Amino acid sequence: MSVAAPVVHSPAPAAAEQKNILSDETMIMDPGALKTKLAAAGTAAGSATVADVTTKMAPVHVDTAYTQEEPVNKNKRTDISSKKEVSQSPWGNVLPGTEKTAEAFPSKSIWAQDTHIDSPVIKTCVAHFLNHYGIVTPEMKHQIEFITAAAFRQAGVSVEAERERIIKPFIIQDALQDVQKTYSAHPEEHAAAVALRAFCDVVHCPPTSTRHLVAINTLKVMPYLSQEHYRILAILLVFLYSRNSHNVDTETFRQYIDKYVMPFLERFPTERSFYQQLDYLHCTALETKETPFAEILADSYPLLFRYRGFTLEELQTSLRGKHIPPEFIVPSFNSDLYKLALVDEGMASRFFRQTGITDRNTQNHLLRLAKKHPTSFNGEEALDILEEISPVFADMGDLWDSTLLRVSTLSLLGLYLAQAYVKEIIGEDFDLSRWFE
Repeated sequence: MSVAAPVVHSPAPAAAEQKNILSDETMIMDPGALKTKLAAAGTAAGSATVADVTTKMAPVHVDTAYTQEEPVNKNKRTDISSKKEVSQSPWGNVLPGTEKTAEAFPSKSIWAQDTHIDSPVIKTCVAHFLNHYGIVTPEMKHQIEFITAAAFRQAGVSVEAERERIIKPFIIQDALQDVQKTYSAHPEEHAAAVALRAFCDVVHCPPTSTRHLVAINTLKVMPYLSQEHYRILAILLVFLYSRNSHNVDTETFRQYIDKYVMPFLERFPTERSFYQQLDYLHCTALETKETPFAEILADSYPLLFRYRGFTLEELQTSLRGKHIPPEFIVPSFNSDLYKLALVDEGMASRFFRQTGITDRNTQNHLLRLAKKHPTSFNGEEALDILEEISPVFADMGDLWDSTLLRVSTLSLLGLYLAQAYVKEIIGEDFDLSRWFE
């Protein structure tokens, strides 16, 4: 008996028509679901569960024992932590961190705005701050004048009477001095952008709101944070607290790496001191269990990494004469088989709506087929698969597993800082409102 020709003629990347809007599908992990998972894992392991989510935000997954001894990286791959001035990815795409376009950054840079304002209030705020110090250079005075004027402007205040009104509360004065201190310590655009964003939240958010309090604490720690600290926070946010449902094949993962990973890897810190400092400043929490990089990917994209896939003949059998558009079938990463362009079962409803498959039995057959051949995704085999996707991805795995990234999670303060920094560097504004409600 001959087998009918499969309805899928040629596998193609999923959502090809949406390659340029990956950010539309970037999802922040649900904190309630993460907390439930962590609590279940803690109960099974006989450990205490995390109840205070304002102290540390539950990571997507925590696993394996943490050891004090740092593992030696024996993989001879490119050291991404020491790369200089990377303007293109290995496959030729221009990186968003090196070319800020008007489309990616609709708001005008604070550096391009005229900050000279003849305001007695601003002059008083500048003089009050500078009087705390015995030695003030002309350059420092200019920096403080700049950031003070920018703070009022970013807060939407342009009238002198309004400046006098908003600066009266001591907590606003204190916040402004923290902005001035931050910029005098780090006169860089990313530091100014994060500090001004926090200052606006202090001014405009209700004093009883979580965001108001976190913004105040943000300004307290910012003078002690370098660009290296921010890069750590950004990478933790990208991999532990978000995922992208368009990441279904090599091409889409490479686009994801270009936009969300590579802009943060230049001179990425590997020294323990950076991670310990973030922990001391309550931006992160160092867990007692490790989370290997391969496990993070497998748990974020289980149908792509935890299963080998299926043959086109098996797909034809499961479809039972139904048709599925070829762009929704992709090559498997870890075999010569094929997979649904689906990251996990939680996205199944949207997947079947897009494919036009409405029959419930067919849907169930396809989901069972997607999980027909489970496989492990860890160790050197996982790194080889990552390198097949992208050498940068494999390097990221080496970096994660050989540094304290593997035991770090973000606090609410760390999430706030990471969100603001990522927005400044790549123009992506992660929606973290659920963490602050």
